[in-house]
Amino acid sequence: YIENNRNNDANRITYFSPRFSGLQLGISYARDSGQVNGPVNNNAVVTDIVDVAANYSGSFGGVDINASARYGTASAPAPAVNDPTVWGVGGSLGYAGWTVGGSFVDQDGTAARDGQAGDFGIGYANGPMSYSLTYFKGKNQNNEAAGFETLETIVLATKYNVADNFNVRAFIARTDFTEGNVVDDVEGTIIGVSANFSF
Repeated sequence: YIENNRNNDANRITYFSPRFSGLQLGISYARDSGQVNGPVNNNAVVTDIVDVAANYSGSFGGVDINASARYGTASAPAPAVNDPTVWGVGGSLGYAGWTVGGSFVDQDGTAARDGQAGDFGIGYANGPMSYSLTYFKGKNQNNEAAGFETLETIVLATKYNVADNFNVRAFIARTDFTEGNVVDDVEGTIIGVSANFSF
């Protein structure tokens, strides 16, 4: 879900291919990172934003396989030296109610927004109950000082399907944000519960 140099709200054209033997391709283009109609904004943060991606979903011998990869590039106006790029990969394997998966993404060429993030998780589903444990760690350029700021989170969660259109969930998370100074460093524990309906 990472955006190349935060062009998340840019107007864009996106195409997804039909899925062939589990494989699907996609491409996206935005002329600039502006959020309005009209002439090309050559003073925008980036222009000519192109993303290409592929994902695969299939099963072999009772093993469910899901994988994805993505690469994006854009043109940065002067006086920028480098054009920003972003790439990411992810995947999961499922068997007999167990699922393991993870992902990694990298942003480069933006100076102020460069960084990496990765996560790994394991889950188990048995009838109406499911459980998961996930770990995330990411870092990006510190906006207040030299070096990187980091975020580290671990989450234990469970879900119970009461009916086809109703489930309840609960989680506990431990998170630690480090910016490199005592004032902005934060750590804490979060507990949440929810009920979800669909109609």
